[in-house]
Order: sequence, then C-alpha cells, then structure tokens
Amino acid sequence: MLSVPRMEGVRYVYDFRRTPCGKTKMIGDWWYWNIVSKLKEHSLSIGVAMEDCVRIIEAIEEVKNVPGDLAEVGVAEGGSATVICEAKKEKTVHLFDTFEGLPELGEEDRASSFIKGQYFAEYLKIKKFFKQYSNVYVYKGVFPNSGEPVKDNKFSFVHLDADLYKSTYESIQFFWPRMTQGGIIISHDYQTEPGVKKAFTDFFGETEIKTPGVSQGLIYKT
Repeated sequence: MLSVPRMEGVRYVYDFRRTPCGKTKMIGDWWYWNIVSKLKEHSLSIGVAMEDCVRIIEAIEEVKNVPGDLAEVGVAEGGSATVICEAKKEKTVHLFDTFEGLPELGEEDRASSFIKGQYFAEYLKIKKFFKQYSNVYVYKGVFPNSGEPVKDNKFSFVHLDADLYKSTYESIQFFWPRMTQGGIIISHDYQTEPGVKKAFTDFFGETEIKTPGVSQGLIYKT
C-alpha cells in the first residue's frame, strides 16, 4: 500500500461498512488521495468517485480466496486500474483498453454522454506506469479481440468501465463463462448510462444486479 505524507487541506475520514460476507471494514479516504497523488506524479487522473473506489477495494477483498485473475476493461488513464493494483496483493491483473478512445456509439448509447475518441490515453505511458506492479499486464486493442491471450484463464474479479452497450455486452459475454464460483463482475456507469444497464439486462435477464457505489452494478458468479 502507498505510504505518502498526508496532504495539507484534505479532510481525513474513515468509513465503517459491513460487506455482504459479514466483515466490518474500515477504509479511510487517505487511501483514495494517496492514489490521486501517485497518478498526478505521472500527469494522470483518477476519474473515479471515491465511493466507487471503496466498492472496488471491498470486492477484491471478498475474492481474495477465490481462485482466478483480476481484470479491467476500460483503463483510460489508469485510475480504477491503480486502485485494483494497490488492492490485488499477489493476484495477477489484466488491463484492456483500445488506448484510442471510445469506438463508435450505438443506438443504445446516450450521445449526450460520450463521443467517439473520448478517454484517449497513451498506451506506452500507461504500460510504463503499471510496470511498478508485479504480475500486471496491459493489452492494447478492441476487446474482446484483445482478450485472446487470456482466453484460457479463469477470473475472480472483473471491473468494467467500457461506457457503451456493445463494449459492455461483449465484455460480459467473454468473462462470464470464465468466472470462478464466488467471483464478481462490477461495472461503472450501470446506474447512470442506459447502454451499460441494457447490456446487463440483455445478458442476465431478470437476474438481480446489485447497485453499490455511486454508479455501479455488481453481480456474483454462483
């Protein structure tokens, strides 16, 4: 875990929460601001709400004894991916992004929210940043084509931040058969973007999707 000086002018509070498995956890916002500071050193931004980061941390803690790798689709500047890498312990992480911004929007997506090319990030810069972590691999290309190297892997945690219907649906389609029992898929924008929510509804039907955090949707592999 990062160890940097407390930042002047920042209010440090601690949040006690009970996870679905019954454990009470304490997560302080110092953790969040440490990550913000680390990204800022490399001219990168976090782009994820603190509460959503807390949910990612809690989910990774829940699957610590569940076999399988961790993954993210939609890395952009690496904010939530850094949260994952800080929390992963010895697990392997696979990070996927076009690194050319969003693809074309579909009819299911809200044009007022996104445009083609949004969230562009420099592949080599991001790849270099994540070299500080062990067992972290960064893949450039359109997912799921870029997922070919991990097609035989199993996963215990997947974070989706794909923003659009097609990208989200195809990510679920790829990962769900590869999730181990007890594994978690959590998606950014589920509560706020109709395209992302429709992707989950079209794939899972009437299965309940939990709604933690500010914008997330979460489902367990049972």
